Amino acid sequence: MKALKPIHKLAITGTIIGVAVLAFAFKYYQYLQNPWTRDGQVRANVIQIATRVSGPIVELPIVDNQKVEAGELLFIIDPRTFQATYAQKKADLDQTVDQLNALEKEREAAEANVAQYRSNVEQASSELRSSIATLKNIKGNLDRNAKLLKDGYVTQRTYDQIEKSYIVALADTEQAQSGLAQAEAALVEAQASLAKVVASLGAKGKDNAQLRSAMAALQTAELDLASRRSPHPSPVTSPISTCVWAARP
Repeated sequence: MKALKPIHKLAITGTIIGVAVLAFAFKYYQYLQNPWTRDGQVRANVIQIATRVSGPIVELPIVDNQKVEAGELLFIIDPRTFQATYAQKKADLDQTVDQLNALEKEREAAEANVAQYRSNVEQASSELRSSIATLKNIKGNLDRNAKLLKDGYVTQRTYDQIEKSYIVALADTEQAQSGLAQAEAALVEAQASLAKVVASLGAKGKDNAQLRSAMAALQTAELDLASRRSPHPSPVTSPISTCVWAARP
């Protein structure tokens, strides 16, 4: 019988060893997936548990294959980031409330200005109507005295006095017209300022968008802070009484 060459013997030996290693690895993998004993075989469903927030775990009181009860503490996440966020959102809410209060005072002041300028417009309109009536009366008197002067029934001095009164009344009327225009312009400006403040302020009370946004941000931060540990009113706990496997770094 022809003897095998050394290289062939080495190849056969390596193949046998490789097959043995693969068989061992396969059986070990099966053992990890399906632990067994001589008394029986155990099968388990793997349930992954995660918090609604992420962060460094500062406490992990469980160990591998530890039996836990439903609702039992599994881990605690570092709360400092969430505490800082909560404090910031609370400060933002307080600032929003202060800003809305300040805008509310501005609105009240703007409404008072509008009311005052509207009153000024009414007063200026009344003064203009009075000036126009006075001017109309003096103009009629001037026209009558011009005819009387021509007929010799009044003196030139009397006519000149009436004419001076007409010139003064005409100037007063022009001044009243200018005053009314200024009052109306001031009213328009006050109304624009009021509209701007009202737009910045938004709705009143809890319907205000700025207030609702700040409150929602604070509520989210509060929920994140609450969810950093279990148990809690919104906990991430063991959903059932079972054994757990704690993955550690």
